[in-house]
Amino acid sequence: MDYEFFLVLICFAIGVLVYKMVLRHFWKSTMFEGLENQQTSAVSSGLAESSGANLAATKKLVEALENKVLLTNASYNVNYSDKCTAVYDAINLMMVDIVANIDISNKSQIYTQLTNLNTLYQSKQAINDTLKFIDATETTAQK
Repeated sequence: MDYEFFLVLICFAIGVLVYKMVLRHFWKSTMFEGLENQQTSAVSSGLAESSGANLAATKKLVEALENKVLLTNASYNVNYSDKCTAVYDAINLMMVDIVANIDISNKSQIYTQLTNLNTLYQSKQAINDTLKFIDATETTAQK
């Protein structure tokens, strides 16, 4: 019994050695998963270097747009909301017009009309999101 145990132990050790040699031979890559072996110490260029300046410029742009649109003014807010509603209704009517004029016998025309219909649908979603933003903005009259 000691002989069989010793034989199994020797076979296991030989198997482990062969396994390690095969791994070293076929997988000699020094690249680790993730960036564990990255050699750089600091970011020298790219987005991270100028992110603070970009944020400041973005905030300045937002402020300029707020001053241009004056969405917090109650009368402008109502006008913008009414304009979005009118555009939304116009898009709905244009979609009905496209569907009413689809010619099923002309395949290329169907694809063109469906593309136009899809574009109008996406426009409708954009108008709806804009209207939600306008309605969510607190005006000076609401304070």
